[in-house]
Order: sequence, then C-alpha cells, then structure tokens
Amino acid sequence: MATKSILKTITIRDPASAAALANALENASGKSAKQVPISRGFSHAGREEIQKMFREKP
Repeated sequence: MATKSILKTITIRDPASAAALANALENASGKSAKQVPISRGFSHAGREEIQKMFREKP
C-alpha cells in the first residue's frame, strides 16, 4: 500500500460522512490482509545496486 493513502488528511463535513467513515473502519478492523503467493523469482538489491540501476548510461 502506498504511504500517501495511509497518511492522507481527510475533512469530514457532515454527520453522514462521519458515520460512513466510522462504519468502514469498524468493518475493516477485524480483517487482515490475504497472503499472496510469490509466483516469480526476486532478489534483494542494496543501495549501491539500486544507484547503479538508475545511473545514466553514456
């Protein structure tokens, strides 16, 4: 999940919106994320490897 969606500031202007948000949060509180099977290979890249990937090539 992107951090921007987690850290977003919201403004609630009416009671119906407040109730909808409260209901959505209560509904989501007992649920957990589903496990996603990894179907492709992957490797971890360190700082130097990432910088090397994004360097401009002559």
